[in-house]
Amino acid sequence: ATDRNFARVGTGKEDFVAARGFMSRWGHFQLGWSEVDATTGTARGDDVCVCANVLGVWIRNPLQVVYNDGGEGAGVGAGKGQKRRGSGGGGGGGGGGA
Repeated sequence: ATDRNFARVGTGKEDFVAARGFMSRWGHFQLGWSEVDATTGTARGDDVCVCANVLGVWIRNPLQVVYNDGGEGAGVGAGKGQKRRGSGGGGGGGGGGA
């Protein structure tokens, strides 16, 4: 199954550059109840930790950036799957990419 959502957030190069900067600072996770350290990298292989408050308890979801296609007209993001742990391969299956 593929879950894709699209919303126009602007037009033109200036809006594209602003949105790209927002995404590279993980601004889409800075919601008060969820966060990612804004200095976290977005390059392939970078570790990412999504922190979220669920019913008053903060949880941490460690992930790894799988890909980043930062070219114009392309999205910036990570693929599906949780971060693999060691060579045993933990993680796998569902989980959202960061």
